[in-house]
Amino acid sequence: MPVSSLIDLPNSGWEKNEGLAAALREGAYRLRIINKLEEIIESLKVNDSRYRPAYVTKTGVFNRSLSKISQSDLVSNTVNYVTCGGSGKLTIQGASISNVVIVTACQVTLANNLQVRDAIIATTSTSSKSISSSSGLVVGIDDSCAEGGGSQLLTLGSMNFAADLHIYGSQLLAAGDIEFAANADGVEGASMIAGGTLSGTSNMTMGFCGTGMESNFEAEYFRLAY
Repeated sequence: MPVSSLIDLPNSGWEKNEGLAAALREGAYRLRIINKLEEIIESLKVNDSRYRPAYVTKTGVFNRSLSKISQSDLVSNTVNYVTCGGSGKLTIQGASISNVVIVTACQVTLANNLQVRDAIIATTSTSSKSISSSSGLVVGIDDSCAEGGGSQLLTLGSMNFAADLHIYGSQLLAAGDIEFAANADGVEGASMIAGGTLSGTSNMTMGFCGTGMESNFEAEYFRLAY
């Protein structure tokens, strides 16, 4: 924590989070990946090779203008740029989205129990709910930290998720806030980086994977040694 007194816990927070008191340290570092977020999205938008994931094997960009889309509306293994007309809102529905990059300027709503695997969903919307979901969103594959299957959600705004958010070997990047409700599960690899506030409610389980997060976006850090 930048300032340890700013950690916000319920009355039983120390007792219910074993080891937290001993592990808590004050410190901060520049979130360089947030500074690169606009560049990453603009690069994805034109299918530039710098940030192109391995499952994108086709060049060019497929353009669609719809307010609601599912996997059948998209071209797999390439970048899909989606406009949403005058509504400014895009709903991604169906059971799953996979092997695709979706870039938009719209406010994105992810359907109930949607699974996003081997996919990137990126928006330049700066809304307070530029990416949001109903309950049960699954980002990545529950594969015990195996390679592949991971996904990334990127926004220049904020994210807001209902209960039962599941993250496996995947990444959430927001220039604004990331908020999620109860019962979040990210014990098999969750990277969440927010330029604002990162906030979750009760009964969540989070953990780190040493493997299976190879598709996440990274920024270099340097340290002078002598």
